[in-house]
Amino acid sequence: MIINFSELTIPFHRLAAGAVLISPDDTRFLKSIGEDMEDYWVHGKDLWSNQATSDDQMKKEVGDGEGWKVLP
Repeated sequence: MIINFSELTIPFHRLAAGAVLISPDDTRFLKSIGEDMEDYWVHGKDLWSNQATSDDQMKKEVGDGEGWKVLP
């Protein structure tokens, strides 16, 4: 079930691996675990460029969550 970010009942950092964030422009980010056992957010282009966004960076990008959706 897709929910609005503002309706999320758990803290952002507690989202499990496999959770999906959907940005206002419909870009999807998948939460995954890196080789260093840290949480990262990736989207399709990241896989090609071998990059990822840290949990802290993603939280800053999401901000107050307006327009974002979550598939926990």
